[in-house]
Amino acid sequence: MKTKKKFVTIKPKSPEAEYLFEYSMFRLQSCELLEITPEMYHLKPIKTNCSFWMKLTNDDHWEIDK
Repeated sequence: MKTKKKFVTIKPKSPEAEYLFEYSMFRLQSCELLEITPEMYHLKPIKTNCSFWMKLTNDDHWEIDK
């Protein structure tokens, strides 16, 4: 049985995240949710092969766009 992929929408908060968002993620906000821990999300942007971790609360670089 195949499970459905989950996605979240994020937006950058820091200059470093803005640069990554512009040049690596092509300004696409959707990320596949690879893993969830009690304190973090493991995310993979839809147009790249890289992934990164984001804190659920008080992340310095990213926030969930609601």
